[in-house]
Amino acid sequence: MKCLAVFAFAVVLVTGGAFAAPSDWTDWQTPPNMITSGDIRYNNTMPVLGQGGQSFALKTSITLGPEIKNSFEAFGVALGFAMGVDSFAQRAAILLVGGDGSTDVGHFTFLEGNAYQNGTYVQNNGVGNILAKAGETYTFVFEYDAEANVLSSYVNDRLLASVAMDYGEDSLRQMVVGGQSGGSVYLNSVNDGYAMGQDEVFSVTRAIPEPAALALLALGAAGLCLRRRVR
Repeated sequence: MKCLAVFAFAVVLVTGGAFAAPSDWTDWQTPPNMITSGDIRYNNTMPVLGQGGQSFALKTSITLGPEIKNSFEAFGVALGFAMGVDSFAQRAAILLVGGDGSTDVGHFTFLEGNAYQNGTYVQNNGVGNILAKAGETYTFVFEYDAEANVLSSYVNDRLLASVAMDYGEDSLRQMVVGGQSGGSVYLNSVNDGYAMGQDEVFSVTRAIPEPAALALLALGAAGLCLRRRVR
């Protein structure tokens, strides 16, 4: 029974570990030279992380204003970033989208690439859907696993989207709150009066083995246990 329990634990890690909240990042740092310009905050230091081809995480918080526009053509970037030397390429963003039936609610979705599109494009290409409520505070997280080539996004510790993404040796160029890298797609176009937490941080350090590594360890333990039982 003990062997079966260990094996079951390993299976859970393999199948469900990727959906856990991103809690294993440490040594959070404030990005250098964050600039406040109107309703957005951004960093143009190239590159922020200094070296490409490595895993990283980004985090910040925003308190939404009292009204979300009731139109799916209204959307804006809550947290976005850009990789490499060109801020207009390799962009990713967590968007707030309106039009969910009232001015009290909208939803968050993930969009890779240029977010300067129309509402139909966002509806068809956005990945994930998490309810957004006017006046509530939300924490947004991106984490990029350079070994698995996977980019994951979270809203209040809930997985929004996890997509295959290979940034190669490119390094993180820009982090933007309240708008898209390079300008436009501003959050105030869908939610006026929001408040940025001005608590932007990034990390390149994970405190514990990633879920895949833990799963392999658990599978190894299960195999050893079963081998001893056979003997």
